[in-house]
Amino acid sequence: MMDDRPAGMLAIDQVGMEFALADDGSTFNVLDNISLDIPKGKFVSIVGHSGCGKSTLLRILAGLTMPTLGEVRVDGSIVEGPSVSRGMVFQQDAVFPWLSVRDNIEYGLKVRGMKKAQRQAESDTWIKLVGLEGWENAYPKQLSGGMRKRVDLARVYANKPDVMLMDEPFGALDAQTKATMQSELLSLWQQAGSTVVFVTHDLEEAVFLSDLVIVLSRNPGRVKQVLQIDLPRPRNEELRLSDEFLGEKRRLFDVLSET
Repeated sequence: MMDDRPAGMLAIDQVGMEFALADDGSTFNVLDNISLDIPKGKFVSIVGHSGCGKSTLLRILAGLTMPTLGEVRVDGSIVEGPSVSRGMVFQQDAVFPWLSVRDNIEYGLKVRGMKKAQRQAESDTWIKLVGLEGWENAYPKQLSGGMRKRVDLARVYANKPDVMLMDEPFGALDAQTKATMQSELLSLWQQAGSTVVFVTHDLEEAVFLSDLVIVLSRNPGRVKQVLQIDLPRPRNEELRLSDEFLGEKRRLFDVLSET
């Protein structure tokens, strides 16, 4: 059957997920009947109480976990496993400690068979974009947490994914570094043009970053509401202090409180 959704659409159709609890066949229902259409190029956050299935849903979008029911499509094609077109950034750094900043960023490009000169040109671009000039030959143990996260972002973005999937990537950072990384992520997203699906517990983060915020209900996770964030772009630190920002944050808090 043909999928007549617009090109670039990330479509989640009636996705459900159960996990086996024991050998007796009992199961735990994590996600139930999740159906969403995420337009190309949007920044979308997923929020909800702990255990509602946010990270499970993200892993399904990445093709790392297959749903019990339903399916996910990107550009009309069913997601059947991981793909370079869907980049994944986890909360914990996914950088290789034995590789330099440059070699970490070039790793995926090298695996794909890109020639050395082209790899270096790509890594030069992303090193500059994430503000790591002068650190090209440093190793992760020599970097701060925020710098390692920049390497992580550059590593994934260098592969030019159509969809970026991010599971609380800034959750381990201090408040000031976190705010800086949020602004830098928005800059990278606006330049790359990829769709972003971002899991977070932080309501301020969700409001600051997003076009849309998906609120999942408690177990099993269901779509409680999809909120459109009506704040202007580009966004800056002054926006966080505005009445409009605080109003959107309150609106999201109220919806989440009802789940």
